[in-house]
Amino acid sequence: MPIGPAHPGGTGGSLAGGAELSAEQPTQRPSALWRRAAVRERQGDIVGAMDDTREAIRVIEEMRAKLVPLDFMKQGFSVYFHNVYSTLIGLYVRQGQPEKALEAAELARARAFLGRRVNPADFRLQSLALSRR
Repeated sequence: MPIGPAHPGGTGGSLAGGAELSAEQPTQRPSALWRRAAVRERQGDIVGAMDDTREAIRVIEEMRAKLVPLDFMKQGFSVYFHNVYSTLIGLYVRQGQPEKALEAAELARARAFLGRRVNPADFRLQSLALSRR
């Protein structure tokens, strides 16, 4: 199992000095970017932290798009990388950009919803319960 942001003790490849991770380690790239963003934020480089976090989300979205719609890997995929989305939301708030923070929050929320395995019968039961109210 790859080490991701939900597992900050991970030892994913480093991006120090601009070095890129190999294509053989795609799940480690967002984690490494997220960790570098945290370092940049602590150093006061908010713009750099935002750049790294946005790049991590771009990579996550790219990986997610390659998963089969009902693939078991989609279950929990968003949860696995939720800290990346949370970091970006926090950075936007610190920069006084509430609209962008809200957009990032909505993206995270939508991804969490889509990442759940949904049974069509659940929607029918919910619709039935709502119509009886």
